[in-house]
Amino acid sequence: MVDEAHERSVYTDLLLAILKKICQRRPALRLIVSSATLDATAMQDYFASNAGPDAATIISLEGRTYPVQVAYLQEPTPNYVEIIPSLIEDIHQGPGDILVFLTGREEIDQCLEELLDLLPKLSKSRYQLVPLPLHAGLSMVEQMKIFEPAAPGTRKAIIATNIAETSVTIDGIKFVIDCGHVKIRTFDSSSAISLLSIVPISQASAIQRAGRAGRTSRGICYRLYPESAFKVLSQLSVPEVVHTDLTLPILHLKALGIDNLMKLEWLTIPPSANIAYALDVLTECKIIDSDGHLTQMGRKVAELPTDIKVASMLFNSEDYKCGEEILTIAAMVAVQNVFITPGHNETLIELEHRKFTAEEGVCSFHISSAELTTNFLTRTI
Repeated sequence: MVDEAHERSVYTDLLLAILKKICQRRPALRLIVSSATLDATAMQDYFASNAGPDAATIISLEGRTYPVQVAYLQEPTPNYVEIIPSLIEDIHQGPGDILVFLTGREEIDQCLEELLDLLPKLSKSRYQLVPLPLHAGLSMVEQMKIFEPAAPGTRKAIIATNIAETSVTIDGIKFVIDCGHVKIRTFDSSSAISLLSIVPISQASAIQRAGRAGRTSRGICYRLYPESAFKVLSQLSVPEVVHTDLTLPILHLKALGIDNLMKLEWLTIPPSANIAYALDVLTECKIIDSDGHLTQMGRKVAELPTDIKVASMLFNSEDYKCGEEILTIAAMVAVQNVFITPGHNETLIELEHRKFTAEEGVCSFHISSAELTTNFLTRTI
């Protein structure tokens, strides 16, 4: 069973392609692909191609949900984060938890700061507001707080990324505030650069977000954009396989013995330029040979859950007798920025960070990271 198939992550698409090959060889195998907002007809056609019209069947199950009223802004807003506190203040009358969808940690932190400033004003209210963040950068303990029932006399205001759209189900949500955007990683094969871009969500995502307000009772969804903007949104989200770096996914396909990528039946065919770039990188790093087969080092790299070039760097460090230093750099590259960024004075913070780099006498991020780790361990021990 493949759940949440509508998310269309690159590995979901690859899994479906592999399972289709398996189903063609094992007709008795039963595969269930489930989703709340998937284009079921397109999925049925995908599995029925080259297998006959009866190879796939659509089964619809009506879940128990409650009506959700949808409200829109009259005009677009230049900064949706700034209007959220006042909207929460208006909502903060009756019972029911609040779920706010924002694009990333920066917006979440800004919103939380403004809500904390608002708390004294709300102290006379019948309910005490408890703001809680939800994003991938939190520890498991911090994330689990959102699932705890609100204490008597309190209501949760969960400020989240799209992780709360489908990946988790939170009971007690009665109000949803949807910013209408999401942050995705896009890849440009011509420059070999991946960027985090904020883009409008799809209609399917908007409907999914609104549905979070109707899980346990009637709810309201406030969309921070006009209804006219909703009508021009794409119906479905763009599959990740179209705009992501395919180097690591293709390596994993090679490790599974799938060498002929032209014969792989993609649910959505990725750009040929992205495939060509991935093969060039794998060849350059000596992970595949000229025939496209995995090398001995390639088989080892495929077992490491890290970036291709970082893994290649680790294996090659032995030849240059710098394994310990490279291991430190690889570890630092794998984590988020260790420099904290308190407040909003980014210029002053950047100057402080540069002072540290200058003290170390190096300008390279990688060398600075290695020096930072060494100094930290020395002073700690």
